[in-house]
Amino acid sequence: MKTERTRDDYGRGARRLAAVWVALLALLMLSFGSAYLRLGAFNLVVSLVIAAIKIGLIAVFFMHLPRAGAWSRLAAWAAAVLLMVLGTLSTFENVTRTRGEAAWQLPASVPAMLPPPPAAGRSR
Repeated sequence: MKTERTRDDYGRGARRLAAVWVALLALLMLSFGSAYLRLGAFNLVVSLVIAAIKIGLIAVFFMHLPRAGAWSRLAAWAAAVLLMVLGTLSTFENVTRTRGEAAWQLPASVPAMLPPPPAAGRSR
């Protein structure tokens, strides 16, 4: 069993990390470009799929989660579950919020920029 890493092993690892970095840049450009497409509600789905792919690449190649210890994997899963819970709560809060129209009035501290209306009893 080989325990020492050779120069070639480091070169392969560096090339793999560079390829992942290029893939992340391509996904960044893809998410940037998809923001300008008129996809309606499907734009959110495309953005979330691209984000999930980027998260997966970072977790596997840069964080080395498949080879990490049990506590590291547990912490990553706990963070992912917490993020999903917070996203779900934010979504429910936004969906159930009532949107009432508020009466508009000029703030008391800002002087009025419009001329005062003419008096009712005066004629010109």
